[in-house]
This record gives sequence, C-alpha cells and structure tokens, in this order.
Amino acid sequence: MQPHSSGRRKQALLFVRVWAEAVLRHVERVRAIRRKDTTDTRNHERMED
Repeated sequence: MQPHSSGRRKQALLFVRVWAEAVLRHVERVRAIRRKDTTDTRNHERMED
C-alpha cells in the first residue's frame, strides 16, 4: 500500500459517513413534512364536510 493511500481512504470514508448522515437527516425531515401534510389534509377534509 502506498503511504498516501491510507490517508485518502480515511478521507473518503469520512466523506461517505458525513454524506450518509446528511441523507438520513433529510429523510427524517421529509417524513415529518409528509406526516404533517397528511394530518393537515385530513383536518381540511373534515372541515369541508
């Protein structure tokens, strides 16, 4: 293994980890928005009846 490849590998793993954590935060946010939208839609439909 070349001396710099270990550092590059660590940097790549860090990048992937940071990226994956960001994706998970976005997924959580999207799910929360969808839940709120579903609740709001149901409430609105009940008001129309």
